[in-house]
Amino acid sequence: MIKLVSLTLRNFKQYRTAHINFPEKGKILIKGKNEAGKSTIFEAIGFALFGKPVYVGTISNLIKFNTEKAEIELVVKTEDKILTISRTLKKNPQGSTSQEATLRIKQNNNPTPIIVTNPSSVNPRIIKEIGIDQDIFINTCFIGQKRLETLENLGAKERQQLISKLFNLDYFVNLIEKAKDTRKEFISQKENYELIRKAAEAKKELPEIKERINEIENRIKEIEKIELSQNIVKKEELLHNLEEEIKKLEEEFDKVKKDVELLEKCKEEEKIISEIKSIEEKIKVLERQKSENLQRIKNLEERIKEEGEIREKIRFLEEVKNIKSQIDEITKTINEEKLKISKLEEIIPNLSEKVEKYKETIKEIEKEKTLLDEINKVENEIQKLEERKRNLEKRKERLEKILNNFSNTKEILDPYKKALEYKEKEIQIFSLQKDFSKAKNRLILTSTLTILSFVLSFALNYFFLIPSLVLLIFSFLTYRNYSQTNKDLTKQLSILEFIKKDIPDHLKDKNQKELEQELQNLEKELEAKKIKTEKIIESLKTKASSIDTLTLIEERTKLKREIDNINSLKTEAERLISELASRLSCNKDIKSVEEKLLKAQEILEKKKQELKEKETEMENLKKSDPLPDKELLVLSSEKGSLENRLKNIEEDKKELADKEKRKIELEEDIKRAQDEIERLSKKLPSLSEDYINKLKDTIKDLEERKVKEKYDSISSQLNNKRGQREAVEKEYTKLIEEFKNRFKEENWKDYASISIDPKEKEMLLSQKEELIKTLGEKEAILEEYESKTGQKRDDLIPEKVEEDYKEIERKIQKMDYAIKIAESTRESILKSILPRTMAFMQRILPILTSDRYHYAEIDEDYKLRVYTSDTKDPLGKERFSGGTQDQISLALRLAFAMATLPQDKGVQPKFIFLDEPLGSFDEDRAKGLLYLITQGEVSEFFDQIFVVTHVPIDEDLFDEVYYIDNGQITKIDNDNPNLNLEF
Repeated sequence: MIKLVSLTLRNFKQYRTAHINFPEKGKILIKGKNEAGKSTIFEAIGFALFGKPVYVGTISNLIKFNTEKAEIELVVKTEDKILTISRTLKKNPQGSTSQEATLRIKQNNNPTPIIVTNPSSVNPRIIKEIGIDQDIFINTCFIGQKRLETLENLGAKERQQLISKLFNLDYFVNLIEKAKDTRKEFISQKENYELIRKAAEAKKELPEIKERINEIENRIKEIEKIELSQNIVKKEELLHNLEEEIKKLEEEFDKVKKDVELLEKCKEEEKIISEIKSIEEKIKVLERQKSENLQRIKNLEERIKEEGEIREKIRFLEEVKNIKSQIDEITKTINEEKLKISKLEEIIPNLSEKVEKYKETIKEIEKEKTLLDEINKVENEIQKLEERKRNLEKRKERLEKILNNFSNTKEILDPYKKALEYKEKEIQIFSLQKDFSKAKNRLILTSTLTILSFVLSFALNYFFLIPSLVLLIFSFLTYRNYSQTNKDLTKQLSILEFIKKDIPDHLKDKNQKELEQELQNLEKELEAKKIKTEKIIESLKTKASSIDTLTLIEERTKLKREIDNINSLKTEAERLISELASRLSCNKDIKSVEEKLLKAQEILEKKKQELKEKETEMENLKKSDPLPDKELLVLSSEKGSLENRLKNIEEDKKELADKEKRKIELEEDIKRAQDEIERLSKKLPSLSEDYINKLKDTIKDLEERKVKEKYDSISSQLNNKRGQREAVEKEYTKLIEEFKNRFKEENWKDYASISIDPKEKEMLLSQKEELIKTLGEKEAILEEYESKTGQKRDDLIPEKVEEDYKEIERKIQKMDYAIKIAESTRESILKSILPRTMAFMQRILPILTSDRYHYAEIDEDYKLRVYTSDTKDPLGKERFSGGTQDQISLALRLAFAMATLPQDKGVQPKFIFLDEPLGSFDEDRAKGLLYLITQGEVSEFFDQIFVVTHVPIDEDLFDEVYYIDNGQITKIDNDNPNLNLEF
């Protein structure tokens, strides 16, 4: 039993952070728009379990864009354990991606978890704990988007491996392999005995085979001599016949060649005549185009003459419309001015009264300035006192920080302490250097004595060998002491260099006593400064507490109350001035208001005068109006027509220019065509009808006689015969040379008349080849026997070999029987999966196809054929629509998942993922699938069923619903319908 408990993601593909707790048992719907990150949930689960991507190509694509690290944590529950899998992906500076993994295994009866790290250890341990690998996971627990045909596309071998893993059939595979290995050992022994048996037989047959080969070789040589002589005679006869044929063909070739030359000349002249006629036709077409073009030019010139008259009419109309427009504008202006004058006459008296009222209020407000000056003085005093208090507080804080620094004097005293340590190390190193020098001198002395002693022992007497060995042992001990002293010295020197880096330069040159004295003085000085700072802080606290601003604050409050009484008058004054300013559109001060009021009175008088002038101007314009309104209306309606005619005239002008240009081009084309006719005519003797007819008759006669075909045929035959003659001559010469080289003492003509059986040589060669092959095999057997056994061929005893050989054959038969039993057992288990899958398929298919299809056949390659009511024989899946194909494939995947994961299997996954299963389903068939996974057999088989989709689904069928939008996961609550996805 395997169940999912929870999933946590950080910077994984679209997700910045995400966490899902999976229910112990239930149907979970994951929905969202396309590319929202729905399938990424399964990608994360698959990657967490097996460390390899499912959908994407490389693990670098799993890290969120613009981030450097992704983290995944998956918690899985088995029968008696909780597995927590954590994986981290990091982008390296070199562009690669590294992976870290941790597995925590907590058993129900053991509080201490087992922790495994590194992907190389974590990945196989997860497979061991859950009992399935990635192939089983993808083909049983996951029915993915665009992966419905995964099972059908698997090869037979891959499918068998998958089922073997599911049913732990590797035991039988191991058993078969062991039996095969044992059988190989027996076969190897049998081959050795077979070699001995064959070697004995070969020893008897060799002399007879060699004698027969010699006889056959002599007879073959005689036959080859006769065949070669007869071939030379045949080549002579063939050469003679070829000479006769070539002579006849050359005579016939000369006759046909003249006719072919005449035919080619006539066809060339006929081609020129055809070109001339084509050009004459072209000239006729050009002349016709030229005539049409001239007529069009004439018509365009007539239409363009009307342009001046039309433009004069349009100008007169624009002038009349302008006068009418001015009259309308002046009338509108007069009406507006009258309205403004009446408004000014209403508001000016009212505004004058409000100005007087405002002046009286301002007199009451003027004493506010004196009160404000007093408040400012009080405020300044308060600010000075507060500023002084703040300065005292800041100074106290700074001194407290300094006091805190006195408590941490490590940074000040550390350089002196390190300098003292450095001096002590120098003394130790000096002592070690002395010891090292002494050890070095002792090593040189003992090594020299040892070498000298060994030289004397070998050169003079072996008596020196005993002291040499003693000296050697002493030299070894001396070398160990030297090596240890050198090691200690090197170590202390490296420590000295490390300490030296942190010591300031001014302390390095001082001796140990100076450093100790300076360190003691510095500690006393720091203590004295600390005591002084504490006294200053106490003094500052006393001064800060003595500052009191309460009296000044009370005085400021009293003055502010008096100002608040004046503010009510201020508000009224501001309201009056605002009203006056807004009415007069001026600044908010009384001078501007009074000035604006005077200007308004002046403007009133001025506008009355302007109104009289506008009325006079309008009367004058009406007198100059040349047309009544009705006539203007009629003329205006014609304006559009006149403007269109002007546009057409402009287009006619452009067309006229194009036509003039085309006229010149046509005249040039006609001239070029006439020149071409004249040039071609010079190549012909005549253009008369008689000559042309005579030319056609000649061509017809030559073509009927097929002179060209005859010429090509004879030429080809002639070249072929000449080639044959040359090849035969070479072969003839070569055969004579071959006979001379092989049979130097003899003449080929003596053997040309001897008759032989044509099949005799072939039969002899075949016999010889068989005998040589047999001879080689026998020799090889004997050589192999001698090389493998190390015995000579004369020592073979066939009777004993035969008895051992039969015993080995009996053992091989036993192993064959054991292998056959194990393979048949394994094969029967593999074959049982197909009927189980078909049984589940018959129950699932009608539900997924709205009861349309009930029965399907599945062959050994898991290819599907479906029975229908319309046909007698079942149809292949490809004969159905795309949607039905998906439904059939989905039925097979679900059936296979239930058939290959039996209920009693301890590692059975109790969850299944269906990624976008409804993309090709109509409404009725979608209901069938939803019934199957929420209430039907699938729901009974799996505890956790996950459905990922972007199409509308009845959410009430599911226990939990999650909405995913661009890497954000929202658990949808039925009490909060606003979270539901709108489709």
